[in-house]
Amino acid sequence: MKIRIKHILRCYQSGMSIRGISSSLLVSRNTVKRYIRIYEDMGIELERLLKMDEQHLHELFGTETDKESSGSAEYKYLQERIPDYMKRLKVRGTTRRSLYEEYLKNRPQGYSYCSFCLYIRREREVKIPVGRIDHIAGDQMYVDFAGDKLYLSYERTGNKVPVEVFAAILPCSQITYYEAVPSQKKEHLIQACENAFHYFGGVPNAIVPDNLRSAVTKPGGIEPVINDDFAAFADHYGCVVFPARVRKPKDKALVENAVRLLYREVYSKMTGLKFNDLEALNIEIMKHTDALNSRKMYNRNYSRRERFLEVEKDRLHTLPATKFISKSRKTATVMRNSYVSLNNHYYSVPKEYIGDTVELLYDGDTVEIYHKFRHITTHRKDDTPFTYSEKPSHKLSGVLHEYRIRMDDIYRKACGIDPVLEEYIKRVAVAKKYPVQAVRSADGILSLVERFGHDRVVLSCQVAMEFGMFGYNELESILVNREDEKYHVQMEGQAPELTPKHRNLRGKDYFNSKNMDKNDK
Repeated sequence: MKIRIKHILRCYQSGMSIRGISSSLLVSRNTVKRYIRIYEDMGIELERLLKMDEQHLHELFGTETDKESSGSAEYKYLQERIPDYMKRLKVRGTTRRSLYEEYLKNRPQGYSYCSFCLYIRREREVKIPVGRIDHIAGDQMYVDFAGDKLYLSYERTGNKVPVEVFAAILPCSQITYYEAVPSQKKEHLIQACENAFHYFGGVPNAIVPDNLRSAVTKPGGIEPVINDDFAAFADHYGCVVFPARVRKPKDKALVENAVRLLYREVYSKMTGLKFNDLEALNIEIMKHTDALNSRKMYNRNYSRRERFLEVEKDRLHTLPATKFISKSRKTATVMRNSYVSLNNHYYSVPKEYIGDTVELLYDGDTVEIYHKFRHITTHRKDDTPFTYSEKPSHKLSGVLHEYRIRMDDIYRKACGIDPVLEEYIKRVAVAKKYPVQAVRSADGILSLVERFGHDRVVLSCQVAMEFGMFGYNELESILVNREDEKYHVQMEGQAPELTPKHRNLRGKDYFNSKNMDKNDK
């Protein structure tokens, strides 16, 4: 075999084609291709290879040196167990190193680890070429969710609630971050990414997610469409969202490996443990995450954390002073009175946008209003229904503005009569959606004082507020039907006779036995 490899490699170095090598040496083209591919992958000089003994070449090129080696007891022992090893390698957490250690316990004088891996690789050889990716320090953060869930156990009910596990990795140093979250929804994805930034102590240039629905609205193509809230989160932290290509797992191979490490280093060590809440679960996950990042990497003299602190920590962008606050969105049309409605509260906008469609971006504190991605105004959030938030620069001339001054005059006049009347008119103003209508109703209510007197109107306002009746017609009806007087009698503990007397009405005494006998006659 040694002479065959020597001739094949020398012919290849001289520029001879694979077909020509195969014809001149009487070797199959597939064998020539495989030897050349292995030689190129090794990157070892030809002269050095030819000085190696036959057994060493056999191990490097993964072929039998002679019939004796292929028929040896050691070779047969390994070949019989390779199918089982292949099945076990599909189980999460199983590695070739662990299988080799198991093999050595039974065969202490067996093959070296290099030969063991070569025989397994021959069974699962992948012939699709894969390019090497150079990872730049501080450039990207890969994120993904584990396929297998963890569970919270509630002792009272005995129910098991599944939770998702988020994984993030900085590919240059391979430092990892894991966190359990309630779901893969965008708010939980954003929170987990934000926690990862704070764990790393900085922000990379780009977040590279899989094509998750919570991150990518429209995957594929040259420029995938990013979810608005996730894009706003990235913008707040000064980075971008750069999704991996669809059906290209090699683009994010390191985060896939991080998930495999999660199964091996976290899941396997939490078997049998029960957690009642997410906080306790994440404390346990963080303990194993820190241990993984602090342990020396295989065949290297440094840990992930040491590598991170040495080459990547200073390349990350500084964290902003404030955390990201998720905001909700709503599309609205500016009404003719130059207001937009949000949860039955009205916010003013400049009059030139009347009739246009605007975007409302709001949280618990502020409402930002945009027109075609241009910011036009900001208001403090107010949840009081049917009231108005107005800026002086947004005031309209004419009756739509003058009603404000009129209402202030009405409030002062009502307060001079009685505070109860003022309170009732304020509630009427809230109930009326159209401002001019509120002014007209308030004027009418004040006129009732002259018709029915101060005391009756004030008492009627109390009755109307108790029964949730707000408006001129409602108050007038109470006064005309004298419901205020009936209410006053009830308040004094007397049961009013609400049914009027009438000679044609028969009471309960009409139906006694004596009257019934008279009627029969």
